[in-house]
This record gives sequence, structure tokens and C-alpha cells, in this order.
Amino acid sequence: MKPIYSLEQYGKMRGLDIKIASDETPSLASLLDLTGKVAIVTGGARGLGFHVVYRLAEAGAKVMIVDIATDFAEDAVEFFTQRGADVGFVLADIRAQDQIERAVAATVDAYGQIDILVNCAGVMGIQPTLEATEDDWNVLLDVNARGNVFFCQAVARHMVERGIKGKIVNVASNAVEPSASDWFANELGYVASKAGLIKASEVLAAALAEHGIVVTVVNPGGMRTPGAFLMKRDDRVTAKPSSSRPPLAMNPDAVGRVVFALATGLADFATGAVLNVDGGSSLGARV
Repeated sequence: MKPIYSLEQYGKMRGLDIKIASDETPSLASLLDLTGKVAIVTGGARGLGFHVVYRLAEAGAKVMIVDIATDFAEDAVEFFTQRGADVGFVLADIRAQDQIERAVAATVDAYGQIDILVNCAGVMGIQPTLEATEDDWNVLLDVNARGNVFFCQAVARHMVERGIKGKIVNVASNAVEPSASDWFANELGYVASKAGLIKASEVLAAALAEHGIVVTVVNPGGMRTPGAFLMKRDDRVTAKPSSSRPPLAMNPDAVGRVVFALATGLADFATGAVLNVDGGSSLGARV
């Protein structure tokens, strides 16, 4: 068998990894610590967004929830405040650019800066492909693609102006994967809007890399959230399924933990990454 290693070949590099680990590698605790950081979470009042707020606040970040669900948001603020977290709420509809700008300004007024943006705001819509209307299409694109992208733009401007090397995490969907085509066959506008968000995020990642701003995407699969109850598209949120289905996150924190990681120093070299966090359903896994 032909040798593939010799000390003579690699000798000059001996000790390089030890030197890097000793002199240049930050502690895991410091990478995960968000003390002094400020985050905005759109759609943070419920579902996945709520669980992302939970993890960000747990790590020491001050968090501003941006949402249209006032009742859910007030409940969330009370929940987190009782646990000693600094979490606020701004009412804003991300379909309106002036409301995006107002939410960003309110966050800066309250907390001084913005280091992290997590876009969890999104809507679903089930319409037979041949019956989807222009209004159906517009709502999905206005929230899932346009609104989230313009929120990225507004926060990125703030980061660039202040020299903040921040993190932006956009939540799309594994519905864009070919293996999900049968599951999302009647969600043309939803799938198109999420695909648009993914591609826009990749462009943002390239454009903002020179400023040290990391942009990533998480594609969740099914989760047990208020939205899942509303859509009634998966009976596992309330009952045991009778047939094989894609994996379902019974606790959305399973996805939220990954979103959280991408908002920390763990993701410093991950810009442009698009991660499927779906229990393997995008690979065809069924349970």
C-alpha cells in the first residue's frame, strides 16, 4: 500500500494546529454568550419565533419582538420578563416598508443598536394550483419574500453604518426541496415565496460579506406550532397519525436551537449557508 503520510513531507507544519488552538481559538462559552447583544425577531410572538426569542434571551441578548399578533406578543413579553429577560415588542406589519423602518428605529431607541436579525415572520396559504388568485399570491410574496428582504435591508444599513459585524438569519422552508413536492402540491405561492427568500439571502450574504455581516437561512420542516393548528395540514399536532408522514418537530425548539446557533459566534464563517432542519424529511425520511 502506497504511503500517504511522512514526517518529512509534513514536518514543517508540526505544531501548527496546537498553536492555533492555544492562541487563536475562542472558548465555546464566549461564542455562545450574547450578553450586550441586541436582537430583533420578526414573528417572535408565537411558533418558531417565540422559541428563538427564548434561546436568544437565555444567552443574554436583549430582544425586540416584531409582530402583528398583539395578544400573543404581550403574553410572550410577560413570560420572558417574569424570567428576568429583557424582551420588548413593536407592533409592525412587515408588508409596509414604513413600518419596518419604524420597528428598526424603535429597537435602536430602546436598546441602542441591532446586532442580530432573525426573520421568522411568514404566512402559509393552501390553494389548488389552478385556483390560486393574484391576491393569494401577493400576500405570500409580500410577507415571505418582500417583507423579510426589506427588513434585512433596513437592519443591514444600520449594521454597516455602525460597523457592526452582525448576524442575519432568515427562516424559509424545506418546501423548496423536490422531495416535498407532493406535500406542498397545493402551495404554489408559498413555495415560490420561500424559494425567493433563499435566493435573496444568498445575494445578501455575498453583498454584505465585506462588512463582516453573516447571512444564513434555515429551512424548517413541520413543527407543532399555532400555525400548524390553524392550517390543519398535519393531524399529528393533535392526534397520532394513521400513516407514514415526514418527521414533525413536536417542540419547535429543536429548530430554534439551530437558528440560535447561527445568530452566535459559532456561525462567523457560515455566511451564505442554507440549512435544512427537518429531521431528514428533505431526504425523503418518513416516520
